Amino acid sequence: DEGLTERDNTNAESIETNDITDTHRKGPVGWFFDRPALIWVFFLSFLYSTVFDLSRHYGNWVGNFGPEKQAHYLNFTWVDWTATCLLAGVTLAGTISLVLLKRVAATLFVSVLFINIIILGYQMLLGTGTGIAGTNLTSLVMGFGIYVLICFYSVSLRLTGVLK
Repeated sequence: DEGLTERDNTNAESIETNDITDTHRKGPVGWFFDRPALIWVFFLSFLYSTVFDLSRHYGNWVGNFGPEKQAHYLNFTWVDWTATCLLAGVTLAGTISLVLLKRVAATLFVSVLFINIIILGYQMLLGTGTGIAGTNLTSLVMGFGIYVLICFYSVSLRLTGVLK
């Protein structure tokens, strides 16, 4: 490369840099396929379940599902409502940060797991139990299993550099 001048080397380096930054400007279709498929599975699953859960809580609270269900929600303490809103907010933030490939996703999902554990302990030991009333052991194990799985997955994505 004796025929290359300093200016040619600089142009070659800027072309390589542009190639790297162009991967982030692929448009919606390219952006969609840049993410691992499992990220989309978790994103859609958590987005659906969180929005469904919030709409179910609201519907029960205003009495759309009958007086017996509304009576259950009227027994919620401020801790129950705070935990419901906190978990929904942190889960949505983690879900959105995961699909945006942000490093904070791993921290948010680990936080959701610990908040769930704390709330479960509170409900079983100190609380009224209204937050877990009607929950069977199978659904409890499955719910925690999914959160443990997303924690491991998001931490592994963070360690391998996929989450930036």
